[in-house]
Formats: sequence, structure tokens, C-alpha cells
Amino acid sequence: MGLRFITLSFLCLSVAMGGFFGCAGSKGKASYETNGLITPLNKNKYILGIGDVVDVLYFRDYSKGDPYYRLNVKDEIEVISSSHPDINCKVAMRPDGKVYLQRIGEVVLLGLTPIEASNYLENKYSYTLKNPEISVSVTRFHTPLDEMFVSLESEESKQRTRAIIRADGYLNLPMIGDIKAAGLTVEELNNEISSKYSSRFPSLGTTVILTGAESRQVLVLGEVEKPGIYPMPRYVGALQAVSFAGGYKDSAKLKSVLLIRKGRDGKPLPMRVDLSEVLSSGDITKDVPLQPYDVVYVPKTTINKVNIFVEQYIYKFLPPNLGVGFSFLLNDND
Repeated sequence: MGLRFITLSFLCLSVAMGGFFGCAGSKGKASYETNGLITPLNKNKYILGIGDVVDVLYFRDYSKGDPYYRLNVKDEIEVISSSHPDINCKVAMRPDGKVYLQRIGEVVLLGLTPIEASNYLENKYSYTLKNPEISVSVTRFHTPLDEMFVSLESEESKQRTRAIIRADGYLNLPMIGDIKAAGLTVEELNNEISSKYSSRFPSLGTTVILTGAESRQVLVLGEVEKPGIYPMPRYVGALQAVSFAGGYKDSAKLKSVLLIRKGRDGKPLPMRVDLSEVLSSGDITKDVPLQPYDVVYVPKTTINKVNIFVEQYIYKFLPPNLGVGFSFLLNDND
């Protein structure tokens, strides 16, 4: 095992050296059955996981303005009567939803649109005034959205909040509370957040930015010295992942290594990879690039039918503390 670990370590070191001196050997790809599905990591399709940090930027999207705004506590309204200017006034909505107006006293306007409030006051004033012709407009808005914007950190007319994905896969955001984030891409999370907020605040826009990718992990199983889940650097290949696990055993069949990742339908997608070619050529560029939550399984015998093997055998090797990012393996184990 010692020689194998040293060999793997040397190959991993050559990745860094290759950036300065280049790599000798062929630039061909490793031998694997993929149907074109193995590609370098696309950061736009990064799958969020536990510990990842995101910033949510908030902005007012006036193109989505609410034509049916309803009066809220602390809003300032202006009441105007073209026929009786003596009752014209500006008044703020009290916490109990009422305002005090001349001649009619206290009235409840909370929750009404300006048009509904105008009609309501016309009816009230009609008992004491002839043709009151009342118009109500909002001169200063005060909404929960305003309160949220004040509480958030300001950045060039935008506000933002930072959230960390918790161990349960959720993050917490102002006004909407917990929302599931683990297992989603940044774009999918932004769509979820935007949908939650827009149901309450139609004029609110959001943008999600990944500021800390802390959940990048790979699972290495089978004929390796230390099977388990390992942190994944920005770019890593299948052979490098084996080195993380202490190297491969004498019984390892490197010509028939399995790479399992989440498919487009959310189910496990197994692929066979020939890592013996990477070792024999000494060319690390032939290693297969991994994506977060990929599973590398090193068998002791040649695997001919990868799908059947995964269905019948792979699940018994899974660790009990399998993280959220690897849950697609369990969900498909019916």
C-alpha cells in the first residue's frame, strides 16, 4: 500500500506542477463509459449543501408594483374633499388600524385600498356633508418590507442578508423564515426565495450569490484504506479522491472503478472509469474530473453491469451518517 499511496501522492502533486511546467504524455481522456455525461465542474450548476454560505440581495422591482396596495399601520394618508376643503388633512395610521378625522371621529382604514378607503369615507361623510367627494392617497408608505430594508445591511441602494445552510439543509431569511436549500443549485434557490417573497411583497426582487462553498464533498468506498466522506478541493479527479482515502489496496480493480453521481432525474447515475490507464501513463490530465457529492467506488473484481451492481451491492457500503448532498443514493433505494 505504501508504494501505491506514494504513487498517488506524486500524481496529485503533478497537478500543481503541471500549471507551471505542463504535463508529459498524451492529452487523451481516461477510458470510461459515460455517454458524454462526465464533464468538468460547472460552477453555475453547483449543488448547495450543509455549511455553504449565500448572500441574498434585495431590491425594489418597481416593474412588479402592486396596483392593489392596502393601507398599513404607520402609513401616512391624505384625505381631500374638493367640495369641502375644510376637512382636508394628512394623518398617520395608528397601531390599532384607525385614524381620527374631523366631523366623523375614529374610523378603521387598515387593510383597505385607497379607492376602498375613499368610497368608505364618502359614505361616512355623506351623513353630515352634501356630496363630500372624498379622495384618499398614500403620501408615505410603511410596510413590513420597509422595516426589513431598514434592518438589512445597505450596499449602494441594495440590501443584503447572509445565511448559512444548517445541518438540516435549511437556511433562515427575514420575513419568510426557513427555506430548504441543500440539494438545490443557486438558480433554483433564487427561484424558491423569489417565489416566497413575491407572494407577500410583489415589488421585491432578490438575487442569490454563493459566497462560501463549504460543502464540497466526495464519498470514497470499496478497496481503499480509509473509506469515507472527504472535503473536495475546487478541482479534483477520481484518482485523487482515492488518494484522499489513503490509497488503494492490493485487491483493488482499478480498471473497473465506479463513479456514481446524481443524474438529471435525481437518481444515481453509475459510470465505469479505468483509473489504471492514469497510473500506467503517469498523465494526471487523464483523470476524470469530479463534481460535488460524487461517489467513487473501488471494487475488488471487474464489474460488468454497473446498474445491477449499484442496485444490489452499493447501498450496503454507505456510511450511516450520509449527508444531505448524498441523499439521492438513499432516495432511489426502493
